Amino acid sequence: MSLWDMLVQIAVANVLTFGNGTVMAAVLQSSFVQQAHVLTNEQLLFAFALARVTPGQANLYVASIAYMMFGLPGAALSMVVIALPSYLMIPLLRTYEFVRGSQLVYGLTRGLGSTAVGLLLATTWSLGKDSLNGPVAWVVFGLGLDEHYFKQRYYADPLILFRIFNYPHSNTTQSGETAWGVGEHTDYGLLTILRQDDTGGLQVKSRSRWIDAPPIPGSFLCNIGDMLERLTRGIYRSTPHRVINTSPRDRLSFPFFFDPSFDARMLPVEGLSNEALADDSAERWDHATVHDFSGTYGEYLLSKVSRVFPELVDEMLGQVKVKGQR
Repeated sequence: MSLWDMLVQIAVANVLTFGNGTVMAAVLQSSFVQQAHVLTNEQLLFAFALARVTPGQANLYVASIAYMMFGLPGAALSMVVIALPSYLMIPLLRTYEFVRGSQLVYGLTRGLGSTAVGLLLATTWSLGKDSLNGPVAWVVFGLGLDEHYFKQRYYADPLILFRIFNYPHSNTTQSGETAWGVGEHTDYGLLTILRQDDTGGLQVKSRSRWIDAPPIPGSFLCNIGDMLERLTRGIYRSTPHRVINTSPRDRLSFPFFFDPSFDARMLPVEGLSNEALADDSAERWDHATVHDFSGTYGEYLLSKVSRVFPELVDEMLGQVKVKGQR
């Protein structure tokens, strides 16, 4: 890839992402890593992380990438390419001031914001998967296991789900009782990576008491799931949490669920203590202990979902049976 080609790619990415340096990572990963092979995921991840902790994200992020490829000349020219569209956007921004009160424009900008968060999470997952062998690499290192241990046994084909939740601002029922956006629960799988808006309302349970988990700008919150507690025999505990929105506006939440393979057997990590674990079912929200379960993650997941959506589980099992008969 020539210097000119790099600058063109950066200019296109800048326009497509409206100059958002973090969202731009998804576009640049496709261009520089997957197609041209001029950068590695590790190099892109380094520049991506650097941008997240410094002001002027897009400028510094792109300059770091250009410096890796073409030194100081590349970095300097990339800064020009990033800055130039800002001046061209001035007329558009002035027009926006006149129409920003429109419901259509409000809905469009809100949708673009949600899409940007989705791209950011997807890119973070893609970079992390290739660079660190998955989101639970810190667990592997902490337990002194081989780096491929979890992937080979538990998530060779992981269940991955990204969702966007909206919590209405109403916080009381007609009878005056508290109306929880979602009551106390734990997540079922391995790890949940959560991005919140600035509304607040999330609480986590620690030592039998509830504490607020207010959003911190530029950060993600990680919840440990039931299966990670089971696999590590309680060394890592799943996180009870709940949500209530007491603010005067709706709350948006962006969870990314990383779960084991559907058919993976949930056997504890080898070599851990075999001492009997204390029965914590009386303290848990579902009055059950994850350590008594034996089977695949799919069986555990369906047993939980069936309590809330029994018809959905019957339909899923029916489809699986039909496919098996073909």
